[in-house]
Amino acid sequence: MNKPEQEFLDHLLVERNYSPRTVKSYQDDIDKFCEFIYHEGVMIDDVDAICIRNFLTEELNQGISKRSCKRRLSSLKHFYKYLVNVGYTKDNPFVFISAPKVETKYPHALYKEQIEELFKRNAERTDELALRDQAILYLLYYSGIRAQELVTLPIQSVYLRERAIRVLGKGNKERIVPFSVDCQKVLKKYIDKER
Repeated sequence: MNKPEQEFLDHLLVERNYSPRTVKSYQDDIDKFCEFIYHEGVMIDDVDAICIRNFLTEELNQGISKRSCKRRLSSLKHFYKYLVNVGYTKDNPFVFISAPKVETKYPHALYKEQIEELFKRNAERTDELALRDQAILYLLYYSGIRAQELVTLPIQSVYLRERAIRVLGKGNKERIVPFSVDCQKVLKKYIDKER
């Protein structure tokens, strides 16, 4: 690992407070690129658009996904921005490079009949977690909140009478989310019996 790379990774870890896992991803991306330019005989401050395009082409030819290439390109853009800011290079050759187009993958949704079957099958359970799981299923379905939001949802944020929950979502943004009467009944049963 070269000195500028180590300084950049330290900057991410200490000053930007990135997680060690994120910093490791940056390191892997930078190492991969540095290995490529080393074999091409190009110095880190002589990288140009042609060199970057050759790198991306080689990555795609090796079966690396467009999504991974896009992430790697983002890491390298960030790295070179840092190199310019601290004076290791004059220009950021990644500024005008566009990432490969990534197809949008939409999640698979269940049909209404499948949801009803899920509710029915769970209601037939007799174990001690059946009621809790039913409350989870109903709340996810009828409110549309994310699983992560549900996991971190305190009981004080559930307003049964108003049929609403106060959710702290992405970016610490708070919102009020309504739910159905059916969901209200299941939640009330769960809170009364289990909580």
